[in-house]
Amino acid sequence: MKQLNNLNEILAYHLEAAYVAEKKIQKVLPASLPAIGHKKLAATFKKYLESSSDKRMKLKRMFGYLLVRPQSRKCKPVVGILDQMTAIVRSESACELRDVQLLGALLSLTRYKSSLYITAKLYSSALELNTVSALVNEVAGWENETYETLLKISSEGILQEAGEVGVA
Repeated sequence: MKQLNNLNEILAYHLEAAYVAEKKIQKVLPASLPAIGHKKLAATFKKYLESSSDKRMKLKRMFGYLLVRPQSRKCKPVVGILDQMTAIVRSESACELRDVQLLGALLSLTRYKSSLYITAKLYSSALELNTVSALVNEVAGWENETYETLLKISSEGILQEAGEVGVA
């Protein structure tokens, strides 16, 4: 990790992690879509994938306000979750089992990214960067919306369906 010398650099560093995460999501998530059997879950994944380009656009605006260009760096937690998703998609598990595993992975991803955005909001607020704070807050809201949608899907029977797989 490079040395960060002020709060502005720390904020940029957090936003870089989010920017790289959104870019990686755009590369990896499309392969998950055909593997999802549950219609609402598939729609949520698709909407989440589509929102990643909007999030990247907002992040570019944030970098503009910070007067920095995003640096490419690895976001290990996101890479780990996306690698897990790839392994799930490639598995030979029953569709219902893949669905709940992918649901869990996307829940993890949204929580991690929410924490990045919430932390960035704290930093931008401390720096009195109101426009950046508003942009970060909007993107964090999208993450939370996806999280809540996934929780709703989980309460509508997808877990019970997976629990019945292999039970005679």
